[in-house]
Amino acid sequence: MKIAVISDTHFGYAPNKEQESDPYDAVAEVAEKAADADLFLIPGDIFDMKVPSPETLSRAMEALIWLAAGEQPRLVKTIGSKAMSNHPSRRVVAIHGTHERRAEELVNPVQILEKAGFLIHLDRNGIVLEKEKSKGGEAASRPEHEKVAIQGLSGVPDQYTENELLMWGPKPEPGCFNVFMLHQNMTEFMPKQVEHTLGKEKLPEGFDVYLNGHIHRPEQSTVHGKPLIICGSLVPTQITRGMETLGFWEIDTSRKPSAKITFIPLEKQRKVFCIDMDEPDKKQIETEIAKILQKGCKKKPVIRFNIKGKPDQRLDDIKAKFGDRAFISFKSDYEESQASEGMTLEQHRLSVNELGAKLLQDNLKGMGLDAKLYERVFELLLEGRQDDALNALESGGSGVIAGEAEGMPGVPHGKHGEEPEEKQESPKPKVKKSGTGLGKFL
Repeated sequence: MKIAVISDTHFGYAPNKEQESDPYDAVAEVAEKAADADLFLIPGDIFDMKVPSPETLSRAMEALIWLAAGEQPRLVKTIGSKAMSNHPSRRVVAIHGTHERRAEELVNPVQILEKAGFLIHLDRNGIVLEKEKSKGGEAASRPEHEKVAIQGLSGVPDQYTENELLMWGPKPEPGCFNVFMLHQNMTEFMPKQVEHTLGKEKLPEGFDVYLNGHIHRPEQSTVHGKPLIICGSLVPTQITRGMETLGFWEIDTSRKPSAKITFIPLEKQRKVFCIDMDEPDKKQIETEIAKILQKGCKKKPVIRFNIKGKPDQRLDDIKAKFGDRAFISFKSDYEESQASEGMTLEQHRLSVNELGAKLLQDNLKGMGLDAKLYERVFELLLEGRQDDALNALESGGSGVIAGEAEGMPGVPHGKHGEEPEEKQESPKPKVKKSGTGLGKFL
């Protein structure tokens, strides 16, 4: 099979701004360049938010239909907890990322796309797809049937990734080309030390290729002797080194002894330029901008200046002068060092939601509850579902939300197709109802 891999499209990015169309334009170019692809894989962050607007959902569906339409591979079997007999489009398989992750009781936007027939959504499960070979030509030397097994772990908080993999225990499928997808920070690919990142050696062994989203800088590495692809993003939502070239990956599973993997740059998208300068004056910066503008970019380019030392005080004048022709930003190591002294939580720009989540997590830990429970409860509170949040607390995280059906989000996952093991119940702390309908921990 020919597999095209795109990631981090971030539909809904920059609403009501010029860059809003960038993700949709990028996917349209992928559809054009990968017209011969049999399968499209998306390892997370299709959307830029947990609850996209109707307009964003509509535009996302319009973009994805060009990937979903066409000859469909046959569904051979499901792996693990995935329940599906058939599906309108089996050409697009995706996991959700950190931007789309919601409490298990709540439907996330990638699940909406699955229910609407645009893609197949995976989370700690998988599917096996099969494509019959074409007659004649290059395909004549391929096996009669090509089977690809795709398994995926949707985005989870970094501190839980290793444990989630151990509890799930994914294994490659015999007789298939095996793909493993995830959406996490990985230690070896972070520009600076970040807490709780996953080392690549913790990935399950035996797969033919590993695909990781989340990190926006594309890169190819190896793990367990097999290719590990850091897929990168289709849009420049982050401005860092390595983002100058946006694109997608193509995997040809028919090539032996191992699949051929190619990075295909996008040519029509917004260009990104990162320029390092030592204490430049205004004239030097303007000269660099003029050089870039002479390249004749199809879209207004993004230009990031990384300045060492104290910057010129007239940077805002430069933005105003060239603002109609380029998106210009400045990053100064001098200003960063000044700002880091005596930082408070507020100066770290933590949002109200982040502060609330941290306080709630600390309280729940003090009560001896599962550390993962805080996210679930906090998400429910943000959605205004106080009774469901209280039910989750009283059940210690194992309660079922009213109306939650078997096979829907929230059902415990077994290990590689097995039924979840029964665990002995431990005493749950009692939560007293307050006048607001919530526990007194608030």
